[in-house]
Amino acid sequence: MTCGKILNKSGFTLIEIIVTIGIVASLSGIMIVLISDSLSSSSDPVLKLRNASELSIVMANISDDYYKCPVWTKGATHAPNSLVKPRIANGHYYMCQSTSCTSDLLNEPADWSTPPIIDGSCIWQLAGNLPLQLSDLQTKINDTSNNKYGMYYNNGVQKYVIYYVVPPTPVIIQPAGLNKQFLKVTIADRYYGTGDRRSQMLTSYFISN
Repeated sequence: MTCGKILNKSGFTLIEIIVTIGIVASLSGIMIVLISDSLSSSSDPVLKLRNASELSIVMANISDDYYKCPVWTKGATHAPNSLVKPRIANGHYYMCQSTSCTSDLLNEPADWSTPPIIDGSCIWQLAGNLPLQLSDLQTKINDTSNNKYGMYYNNGVQKYVIYYVVPPTPVIIQPAGLNKQFLKVTIADRYYGTGDRRSQMLTSYFISN
């Protein structure tokens, strides 16, 4: 009787190896795309935060230009050289000539036309002309040839922030029954080509003096 040994050999066939390599290559390609997209977009929140901060600075520059000084308020305390403007705008603003003082507790000075104005313990002198009315602000904002409010100082270094006025351009409106006018201003940090997609926008309403 002849005995024979049967060997059971196991392993991968060439087709199995090729299929495995193909699957690994496909998965590697997908992972590379996902990782690269993740890395490229990882800075988006930081960029958006920076752009939003810069837009806020631009809008603050616009507000500071228009609301150059606060409106007179009864009983308000003032430091020397602080500024106010009358409740009914006369195109001027006034500087406090007193030491720390307090405005009249009841009534605004009736006549601001002949300084010095005695107001409680405060003495006001004419300081200058208000630079802007609402129509002036509208003109400056609508003139996008030079982003007039984009300049500011950062750590002593002059920096220019580009911003865009969002259409429709600001228009003065006066709601029925109100004696005040409003100007709605929306600015954006940038356009993408000729499209209308923006990454950041900021809106403020300005009220006539």
